[in-house]
Amino acid sequence: MIAGRSPIVYGVGVPDPEQREAELGRLIEESATSSSPLRRTLQRWWLRIAPVPADPQRQIDRQLLALVREQRERSLRSDAELVELRAEVVTLREELGGLRGWLVKVAEELGGIREWLQTTSDRTNDVAGRVESLGADQERDRRAFAREISSLSRRVPDAVPLYGSDTFTLERFDAGPAGEVVGFRGAGSDDGARVYLGFEGLFRGTEELIRERQLAYVPLLSGRGPVLDVGCGRGEMLELLRDGGIDAFGIDIDPAMVEHCRAKGFDRAELAEAAAYLEETPSGSLGAVFAGQVIEHLPYSALLRFLRAARASLAPGGILIMETVNPHAPQALKHFWIDPTHQHPLFPEVVIALCRLNGFAGAFVWYPQGSGDPDRDRLEQMDFTVVAEAPAATG
Repeated sequence: MIAGRSPIVYGVGVPDPEQREAELGRLIEESATSSSPLRRTLQRWWLRIAPVPADPQRQIDRQLLALVREQRERSLRSDAELVELRAEVVTLREELGGLRGWLVKVAEELGGIREWLQTTSDRTNDVAGRVESLGADQERDRRAFAREISSLSRRVPDAVPLYGSDTFTLERFDAGPAGEVVGFRGAGSDDGARVYLGFEGLFRGTEELIRERQLAYVPLLSGRGPVLDVGCGRGEMLELLRDGGIDAFGIDIDPAMVEHCRAKGFDRAELAEAAAYLEETPSGSLGAVFAGQVIEHLPYSALLRFLRAARASLAPGGILIMETVNPHAPQALKHFWIDPTHQHPLFPEVVIALCRLNGFAGAFVWYPQGSGDPDRDRLEQMDFTVVAEAPAATG
């Protein structure tokens, strides 16, 4: 017996200390496999209850066994829950892997969508810019068209000569039962054979005006003599060439015109038809042929004959100059039909083609009174000119 301590008395049915110690040791060993905190708890309890007396010891043993069972149950539940959690973690990892793959695909698709959106945005901006540009062009064309219509509305209805004349005017007056009319009053003139000469004075324009307009051709004809002026009319071009020191002579089918030129001192002005005269001209003897407001008077067959004869009469590199009314300009068409001797309008493209088909080496369209912009002049200028060049010498 240990001094200072009462002897331990065990009750009936209570295991002896060795038995109890063995049982608790077994429980502690079993608990050790499940949870180390449980083991430490049992050990602390063991140290506390070992020396207690018999009756309290029984109560402590029951409590300790209950605690052990409760801890074992908790440990088993924890182990089961841990297994379930581990299974859930595996499932979640699998799902996360699948989700990661899906997110990669979504990212790729979003990248494609982003690229498509950028391309669409660029194309939209480009189309918007083009639409804006086209709108500006359309507005500019609309304004230009409006200006042209306004200009035509002022010019086309005017019943005036081609380039204006102070010698022929119409007036409004009261004609009795006919009411207010437009016409002339007073004695007319009977010019006989000089009718077309008078007609030219009324509707072509004054000689001063025509000389001013034909002055543009002189630099082109300089150094190209001799020059034949076909349809020399009142002699305006012959005067310009004479003043420029260029050898020239002319022909016309109107006797009054020839007489008018000779009265100006042009003794080499002759009465002749163009194609027939050129066919009699020695081949290659002319430096240039000028035909101002002539080809619109010729039927198709006569025009072809004239072109062939003119080419044959020109020296190598010589030029044929043909001025005529421009049917691309609406206001010019009205004036074209003022002259009853005109056959039909000739478009510049047609004249160019006929020159090519009749053996000329080259040809171009020119607007001597124009702005220098062919597209603009084609629609605005009353007249156009085709300059065709004879082939160079061969051999």
